[in-house]
Amino acid sequence: MRGARLGQGEQGVLSSLARAGHTTAHAWVFANLAGTKAREIGEKAWRRWFWAPATTIAAAESGLTEQQAWDLFHQASPTQATKSGENAWRRNRWLPALREAAEHRPRRRRLRAPQADDHQGEPSPRRLRHVRAVLQAAVDRHLAGEGSTVRRIDTIAGVRVSSLRAALDAFAPTDTTEGRQTAMHSS
Repeated sequence: MRGARLGQGEQGVLSSLARAGHTTAHAWVFANLAGTKAREIGEKAWRRWFWAPATTIAAAESGLTEQQAWDLFHQASPTQATKSGENAWRRNRWLPALREAAEHRPRRRRLRAPQADDHQGEPSPRRLRHVRAVLQAAVDRHLAGEGSTVRRIDTIAGVRVSSLRAALDAFAPTDTTEGRQTAMHSS
């Protein structure tokens, strides 16, 4: 796994989520989209190699104590924390994160922390189901035409098919029918 890297966009979102204090489960929902490195390597490896280090950097930027940062790192990836140990974490992750946090970085993105009223103003479940159905139909039509030798379309209405699939995946955690998760798409 050494040498594996997230794309800049993936890394930026991951860092923003860590800075805002989002939970590992919530960050995984954002990371685990079709076509991402996170989806490719799986949750356990993602937590170990990407999320746990991001929590350390965010902790340093937020001015948390070393113990608080270690606790966050350990929660993010018990596997990595156990394997490296606190002393190696301090030397290899915490001290470099403190040095990095001391430097001015205007490009750092910040999301606000999740709020209890975050669902106010969101579309209704009925509206979300409608949008999902429209997206699914567009992807299905595209996939049905993929076998055609006449032309290959990589976009639908100017939107990449991979982006549409990612949007469908984003609906997965919230789209429920009679209290159970429903399959988003079959590809």
